[in-house]
Amino acid sequence: METVRNIKLENLKVNVMKQNRLTVFLVSLTFVGVSVSSLTAQTWPPLGMLGNGTSDNPWQITTAAELKALEEYVNAVNVTAGVYYKLMNNIDLSGYPNWIPIGDNTQCALARCANFQGNFDGNGYAVQNLTINRPTMKYVALFGYVSTYAMIKNLGVVNCNVIGSDYVGGLAGFLSGGDTITNCYVTGSVSGYSFIGGLVGANTKFYSSVFAMAKPCLGFVGKELIA
Repeated sequence: METVRNIKLENLKVNVMKQNRLTVFLVSLTFVGVSVSSLTAQTWPPLGMLGNGTSDNPWQITTAAELKALEEYVNAVNVTAGVYYKLMNNIDLSGYPNWIPIGDNTQCALARCANFQGNFDGNGYAVQNLTINRPTMKYVALFGYVSTYAMIKNLGVVNCNVIGSDYVGGLAGFLSGGDTITNCYVTGSVSGYSFIGGLVGANTKFYSSVFAMAKPCLGFVGKELIA
């Protein structure tokens, strides 16, 4: 029987159905201390955006359109390593009924793939109403594929509805070696077939110091893949 998993964060339950067996876990949580578009050229920054991408003066994201511009820029296989981004307010994605994840590992050019490699500070704000319905797609979340010592911190994903195939999460589908997620949380629904987590689908870095708002449980990271 094909394995199908459905994670309902809003109701504090994780349903895992395999061979007609059902397991339920509490899963409202905060995650602390864990370290497709076309390949056409995309311009950056969007018109009127403040900042310069340094740690002292990060690019300031204030609208859903600016976050979408980041998605398009990353998925066009542009380099974001060492670049800093910061949310300046809550972002409502209800105007994007089928969001494309920021970062991918299937779009590649010149021996480089469309991974998110930068530093993203949510600044205590949240991305709201994230909807993704891509049941045949891998690396599905707000950030699809995160690699090479990227950092995502201080960010909430609120009222998400995410459907993917493999490596599916609310915040990130896949974290590759050296990445860090700190002080982030997710509420909503995450569904897929394999490597599914409420926050992160799969993670290659072993980590410690995890705090769950309910009680510690399976569900925040779908799978640890230790290299």
